[in-house]
Amino acid sequence: MVNSQKPKSSGGDIAHKAVKAGLSLIPWVGGSAAEIFAAIMAPPLQKRRDQWIEDIAKELGDLRDKRPEINLDELLTSDKFITVVLHATQTALKNHQKEKLEALKNSILNAALRTDLDEDLQMVFMRYIDELTPWHLRILTYFQDPDGWLKVHGVMMSNLMFGGLKEGVYRAFSELKNEGELYEQIVADLKNRGLLKGFSDGSMSMQGILASRTSELGSRFISFIQVPI
Repeated sequence: MVNSQKPKSSGGDIAHKAVKAGLSLIPWVGGSAAEIFAAIMAPPLQKRRDQWIEDIAKELGDLRDKRPEINLDELLTSDKFITVVLHATQTALKNHQKEKLEALKNSILNAALRTDLDEDLQMVFMRYIDELTPWHLRILTYFQDPDGWLKVHGVMMSNLMFGGLKEGVYRAFSELKNEGELYEQIVADLKNRGLLKGFSDGSMSMQGILASRTSELGSRFISFIQVPI
């Protein structure tokens, strides 16, 4: 008997369709300049695209194995989900930083799992991933739970009784000690997007330094870009 059931879609099907759609939106110049540009950029762009497809296919396949309730065929018919994949793909193709790529992969997985997420909020979060740097993501994650972050990373704060919030950040990320302007810009960016709250530049106790500074929106954003629980 011939099996009339439609074959189930794989993670690769979803990833490939989204990447193909993303590439179609890249503007190309005309004439010989386009040929030269294509000859130079096509191989690395194709490599980056193929790696992204492979990674997303694997992540979706692993997610389906862990969560049997995930129906990839239904996801393929979900405009809301495909839009997230498309936005993630477009951002991934123009980035190489590991932390941003991980955030993009996790956004797809969370969009697949959390179908109750508001569509507009998801688009706001996708825009944040595109606009923010890995340093923004690191510092925002640190401020969600400074005490927990420092303990996990083995950073000692016992000899610091009072200080500003930046003192904790400089202990956590020694690379920023001589980059005060960069730190200030990152904090300003996060505050302007409503991701941080209760921020003060004044001196405070150790308890104040180690208190969470992320807003509700900031915590939801972090949850959206982290590996699904």
